[in-house]
Amino acid sequence: MTGVDLGIKRHKHSHETAFFTLGIDRVTRKRRPLYVAHGRYRKKDIIKRAERIYRRYGGIFLVEDVQAQNYLIQDIAEDTEIPVVSYVTTKRRKLDPEFGIESIFVELENRKWLLPCDPNGKMPEGLELWKEQALDFRPSEHPGDVLMASFFAKEGARRFMYDDEEDDEDDEAA
Repeated sequence: MTGVDLGIKRHKHSHETAFFTLGIDRVTRKRRPLYVAHGRYRKKDIIKRAERIYRRYGGIFLVEDVQAQNYLIQDIAEDTEIPVVSYVTTKRRKLDPEFGIESIFVELENRKWLLPCDPNGKMPEGLELWKEQALDFRPSEHPGDVLMASFFAKEGARRFMYDDEEDDEDDEAA
């Protein structure tokens, strides 16, 4: 599952586009970040990067669907083979105690994430930024772009990757 937080503007103070690809072990359900990228990319570069990620990891792309971002979602869906699902983000969804951004922190606390690091405990650059954005998270402020992309990946996995009856019932209740 790849979560994408699209940044459309490219001036130095604008939000970045962030990709966060998450692998989920179907038995243990542990999450493992597989790929993290962020930057102020041009439209064609966003599409090329999405295609490379899809060729390497497959899966579904969950992309925030607001304002001008909708046009880019349409382009990716129409011009590539990538399965794209748009996701309308609301404050209520982001702050939901069970499924929102803070649920990532609960999962981390419960050791449901496997985070790659070198022998000195340093994570790859994209994950270090994700960690910083997680530590800086304030419900009253705009979350970091990489953190949002991870939220979309996690939410997409919850909604689309589990295929047993137990999860289907949970989705219906939500």
